[in-house]
Amino acid sequence: MPENNKPHSPPSKELYSLFLHTGDIELNRLFSRRRHLGICVGQIECAKADLRKKKRIGFQDTSIIVVEGDAGTGKTTLALQIAAAVANPTPWPEGGSNAVALKETSPAEMEEIKSKKKKPADIEKLIDIDPSSWRVVFICLEQSCTSVLNTVRHFGFGGIFRDDRFPDLGEASIDTSAPKANAAREKRKANAPGPNQVRIFNLSPLPLSGVSADEIFAERFAQLRHMVDEVTKEDDENNTLFVLDSLNAFTGDLLTRAQLRQLFALFRCSKVPLIATVEQTKHYESHAQPVEEAPAFLADVCVRLGRDSQGSYLKTFIEVTKSRVCLQALGKHLYKTRTFQSAQEADASDRTGLVVYPSIDFTLSRSRIDPDEPRLIFKIDTDLKALDLEEPVNTPACFALLGPAGTHKLALGLNLGLSQVQETAHMPLPLNPRLLIINFGGQGDIDFKGVAWVGSLQDMRYLNVSSKNQVTNQGSKHTLKTFIPQKQGAVLAPNCKKSSVSVLTFQIGQLTEDVPPIVES
Repeated sequence: MPENNKPHSPPSKELYSLFLHTGDIELNRLFSRRRHLGICVGQIECAKADLRKKKRIGFQDTSIIVVEGDAGTGKTTLALQIAAAVANPTPWPEGGSNAVALKETSPAEMEEIKSKKKKPADIEKLIDIDPSSWRVVFICLEQSCTSVLNTVRHFGFGGIFRDDRFPDLGEASIDTSAPKANAAREKRKANAPGPNQVRIFNLSPLPLSGVSADEIFAERFAQLRHMVDEVTKEDDENNTLFVLDSLNAFTGDLLTRAQLRQLFALFRCSKVPLIATVEQTKHYESHAQPVEEAPAFLADVCVRLGRDSQGSYLKTFIEVTKSRVCLQALGKHLYKTRTFQSAQEADASDRTGLVVYPSIDFTLSRSRIDPDEPRLIFKIDTDLKALDLEEPVNTPACFALLGPAGTHKLALGLNLGLSQVQETAHMPLPLNPRLLIINFGGQGDIDFKGVAWVGSLQDMRYLNVSSKNQVTNQGSKHTLKTFIPQKQGAVLAPNCKKSSVSVLTFQIGQLTEDVPPIVES
């Protein structure tokens, strides 16, 4: 056969995990620890070229995500926030699409990584999914559609929400293969709304009395199955995410394990990802409802919202307690619920809803991720031999100095920060580091003469404001001062001669969002 007439082999298929944006980049990091991809909702097996040009994704499997917590902790707000982020086609402020696919490492590639033939960065591939290919179906069982829309406006989630009425919901149990049903389906398909919308639905109202919980579940499950079937068939091009708020209000009673399995199996078999909220009541931990029958036990991803009150100060925290699909951030992380009005007042309009502040432990753990740029290897060498680090440290690295007030944490940090030496073949060389102190809520003045310096850093007590870099006052929010050692009539020690200390002071109440760009500049 001539060379030009050889049949082209189809492109090889690869396994991808699909991640959806949550509306907050720090929340994205909690669900995907090494990156800020978002929440994993399923896996796809296809060729890379097909993934780029397809709108409708053929999931191999999908995830069930459960958001649990006490009443008033923001479960519905978080569900609406994710729904708005997924349905929004515009890029989010930090860059990126509302949906991305990450190529999973194959067994052969894993062996190449183990044998040092390849690095994980050489194998990992990120592909943006068409941002205009998503729509969300939000089923509210605890409140009316009007109430949900008021919440949307309260948090400024955008104008992509619409109050909908699902047709023939009372006929959910009819034979959908009948000609009449097919004709109705084709009519709805022709008039179906496009993507990038969140459609809000209610199921039929709960009966007041005379009907058992099992009968209510059977009727509502039939309605939900009818809705999933019709929504997925009325639009063959776009992807659908379902949100169910909440499982507690599905029958008016706690769902049994068998009912939960049946409910979750509906979405898994339909290849549709589901986010469901549930109020974490004491009943789930009682003998009548064992813990293993709780929704979180059967879900793929579980998010818990909670409160922690210490004295008169109330803290709210979020925790990803379980993830079968991706390595999550461990531990509890603070969050606050920010409305659109408060965001405008604080000049932080790009972050509304649940705004997450990761814990110090998670922040430090992320610093261990290998950077792309070359690393500097150094040691901490001080006169405090008990604190010398025996092993070299790779930059970037983070240390935490913890202790109650009055234990001289700042003095210890100054001594350690200015005691870096570079490892060489012959002897350690002083690095003469430039130290930046970020001071929150202080006055910007540090008494360097009163610091308990170690013997080799005694000349650092002569730190004074540099004549070449006078006090820089950028408005009333923060100030910057740079200090260098200046000792008249004497020669400075070699390890102190070229060192400097800059103090960047923020006012009390300064917005956290303002800090990183200022520090970076």
